[in-house]
Amino acid sequence: MSNLARMIIGLGWCFISLSIYAKPTLGTCTNYFKPPLLKEDGQISTTLAVRVLRHDAPVYSEETADKIKENLAFGDSLEPLKLGHREQQQRIQVMKPDSTQPSGWMDSSDLLCAFSPLVNDKGIEQKLFIKTPPSTEKNPQSVTAYPSPNDTRCDPKQGIICKQLSRFELFFIFADDPETRRYLLVDEFDITGYKPLIGWVDYDKGIHWNTVLGLRPQENITAYSTPPTDKAEAKPAIEIQGGKIWYDRSRIAERIPLLEIDQPPGYYHIAAAGIGMPGFETLDTQVLETMKQVDVFFLLDGTTSMGPYIQSATSAAKKIVNTLRNNTNFIETSFRFGFRVYRDVFADAIRTDCHGGICEGMPLAATTCHLDTTATYDNWVKFDEQLSQVKETTADQDDFPEQLFAGLEHALQDVASCKDRTKLLFVIGDHGDAQPQLPPQLLQQLKQFHKLIIFFIQTPPATSQSNNPQQYLQAYHDFQNQAQAIIKLLIPAKFKGQKINRREYLLSLNQTQLVDKVLDLVKFYSESAIVNEVAQQIRGGDSLENIINKWLAKGDMPVLYWQLLDKAACQQLGKQCQNSIDHRVIDAYIPTQAKVAEEIRLTAIQLDEWRAILRRLSDVKIRPVEDQRLEFIKILRQEIQDILGKPPVYTDEEQTLTELMKRKTGLPMRNQSPLLQYSLKEIEEIPRCELRRLITWVDSMHQVLNNVRSAPTLKVSFTLKPYPPEQCPLATPKGKAIPELVFDPPQKMGETEEYRYDRSFRGQVIYWLPIEFLP
Repeated sequence: MSNLARMIIGLGWCFISLSIYAKPTLGTCTNYFKPPLLKEDGQISTTLAVRVLRHDAPVYSEETADKIKENLAFGDSLEPLKLGHREQQQRIQVMKPDSTQPSGWMDSSDLLCAFSPLVNDKGIEQKLFIKTPPSTEKNPQSVTAYPSPNDTRCDPKQGIICKQLSRFELFFIFADDPETRRYLLVDEFDITGYKPLIGWVDYDKGIHWNTVLGLRPQENITAYSTPPTDKAEAKPAIEIQGGKIWYDRSRIAERIPLLEIDQPPGYYHIAAAGIGMPGFETLDTQVLETMKQVDVFFLLDGTTSMGPYIQSATSAAKKIVNTLRNNTNFIETSFRFGFRVYRDVFADAIRTDCHGGICEGMPLAATTCHLDTTATYDNWVKFDEQLSQVKETTADQDDFPEQLFAGLEHALQDVASCKDRTKLLFVIGDHGDAQPQLPPQLLQQLKQFHKLIIFFIQTPPATSQSNNPQQYLQAYHDFQNQAQAIIKLLIPAKFKGQKINRREYLLSLNQTQLVDKVLDLVKFYSESAIVNEVAQQIRGGDSLENIINKWLAKGDMPVLYWQLLDKAACQQLGKQCQNSIDHRVIDAYIPTQAKVAEEIRLTAIQLDEWRAILRRLSDVKIRPVEDQRLEFIKILRQEIQDILGKPPVYTDEEQTLTELMKRKTGLPMRNQSPLLQYSLKEIEEIPRCELRRLITWVDSMHQVLNNVRSAPTLKVSFTLKPYPPEQCPLATPKGKAIPELVFDPPQKMGETEEYRYDRSFRGQVIYWLPIEFLP
């Protein structure tokens, strides 16, 4: 299929049919895998992960067995390995992404194999806005998204977490179960990056947006909840602000979704937020992204007998990198590693890199706040190299108290950069500080962090190896007492009525236990998948308080994690911290006489494809005159044929390109398109000057789209000027109607760079362009 074929089909619009399909559910893995993905021996060759479609989906030990090996959660990612031979109830062998052994076999109908939205028969991705029940500000309503297509249970204590949707938010349909009449919704266009699924929503809870058209009000307008009839006037619903605010991507995410034109006659049928303009404004969940940025820092006692623990710290960091980077739940987590070694004051005399008992280290730089995967790995390599050179001192005079407080003060300086990142500080030692009280400067430093968690890991006592057991034990107990004092200062006793067990932050471990325990603790406080789930639910409209309460009831994450997230995000979320947001989503009507601009939604890829197509057509002008006509017709025929498929389109076709396109009903075409008004036969017969005029038109439209792409903050403006009659006296009436584009000087769209044609939307770059920009 040619570029133009993909583009026109991608830009077409129509309405989804709700006809009932027999099983299997659309979007599942049933009958999905075929050659070349499917090999002759049944092996599946793909790097894409499939997803679990329902809560508690069973995993069977064998392809034909009924014995359930385990149950998986809705949305879990799996690698498909092999397709079973059973024709009925087809099964697929799967493996967890962080494993090397197959997990077992699953029914193909329990797995999602749609990696982008379902499309209708015109190639349009299926999109939906949640339609909330009638409500008031004091009595907000929402629509429930379930973790199963055939279940209405919601019980966080059993791991069944439902999501409440109430914002004017765009969702994509990834699966369709006609038997239970539910759609599987996702708020991302592409889920190959392990984005979370929303859940299953009843058919009648949504407003379908199966066009790529929207409206941009040029002045304040009124939308009506019902169109006028013979018996009643139109009922006003909301006022919508007009003007250049719609170009400000920091405030407005989408245009007004256009569902139908002239339905009923004289009205645009739209989807809108019943609360008015606030429903169109963007929601910033960026504050939650900082929970994916995690610093892992080790403060290590470097005195006698600590050598194995220094090695364990290296092993723990290595295990974090090698284990979590292959785990889809941590795929977006950015780690930084660092360390500091402290000893006692006697070390100053035997080591040149020790000052006051504080020795070698690797602080975290302020220039590395945002690391990608490569930079994270490079940071760990440097950490591994430097920490592997650290050796315990063997000339200590005895096991006297170490410089624990001074070590902590220096470690807090080492991790102070990038204050929004979560700081996980592991203090590994055996003895406390000689000072009886926490020094004031240390207390002041601790108060400056808002996402700092300190884990104190004490090595097992070695009293028998000390020359002074009584003094050894005193220093050993001092470590515990001082650790408890700091933990009490940093960690609240309760959060939302749930107890935080402070004892979990003071541990006694040997060098073997330390590696796995550090890995487990880091897992608890760094899972990017959890952050994505919370951000998704916030975008859906639920309050942060409700979301946290559900996760607390589920009980598989530390209470302290939710306390830190609440502290980090609540203030910025404002009202939505405590209260759900109900945008009271409705379908409404705007008079077609209103001053609005009809616009079309393009991805950056689609825009670039349009530019490439128009460039190909406009380049005909540099060919010899006698070849231009044949080449122009050849390119057009090829593109139109790919759009329409069968029957074939011939060069002597007498139907206009517009009429041909009507075989694909509902395709967006500008009125009186200078290009599509012709038939191929007419292009073959028009005068040479008219052909030149048509090619010039295509070249001008190519320039329009180039200007949009190269300078999206500058408004493209042009005047349509008629050609003088004497320039092409033999031109047909259609040729005489083709205008010349006269470009106006470019002007900035607004006061800042945020006023522009393009905007980021869930991992895609989207352009909203006037439909007149199409050729």
